Amino acid sequence: FGGYPEFIRRKGPQDRKDWLSSYHQTYLETDLRQLVELRNPESFDMFEKMFVQRVGNLMNISELARDCGLSADTIRRFIGYYRQLFIAWQAKPYHTNLGKRMMKMSKYYFYDTGLLRSVLGDFSTMSGSFFENTVLTEVNKILGFNGGRRELYFSRTATGVEADGFLTSDNGKIPLFLEVKQAEKMRRQDIKHLKKYVTEAESGIGLLINNGSALEQADDRIWAVPASWLFY
Repeated sequence: FGGYPEFIRRKGPQDRKDWLSSYHQTYLETDLRQLVELRNPESFDMFEKMFVQRVGNLMNISELARDCGLSADTIRRFIGYYRQLFIAWQAKPYHTNLGKRMMKMSKYYFYDTGLLRSVLGDFSTMSGSFFENTVLTEVNKILGFNGGRRELYFSRTATGVEADGFLTSDNGKIPLFLEVKQAEKMRRQDIKHLKKYVTEAESGIGLLINNGSALEQADDRIWAVPASWLFY
């Protein structure tokens, strides 16, 4: 159900669902209208329905605009509203060339997974995509609490090798590659992308964040880390 403090008072699942639905309507009808005058609220409703289905995936603005029947500039403006209201945050693709980093497609995640599930209308199970949203958002928050000097990126090669998260150590010399898996036990296939990144980066470290209960060395310079450690 996410991490809003209000849930401390609301015990039952249905009570929490009702509160999330009410909160969703509040930011749509109050916060958003105070931020900007929406000429056509229905267009934002369509954007939201299409946007949430793409959370955690590469966000193709042109494709999203076409599916919504809106202009690309309108989609960018709506995404900007989401970010201003701290509903969603942006993970940029890492590239040493800043210009290429700005031009390539980004990913977006919700600050609160419960709100994401409420907008999607899906409270069935904690899927891998919801788990990834929860973990990466928590990592992003931790970076923000530590002064906000570092950003959380993702990395994707031309051949499709991808790291869910990428950041560097405080001194900028040690690259950290993150892979998020919902499973409790580490499987060799879970670290195949991390191995490729760590092999190419001489001082790189790979972290597989999963639902395990203990720190486990998975390979040379690769460790499996319990996601629960992020919430201590």
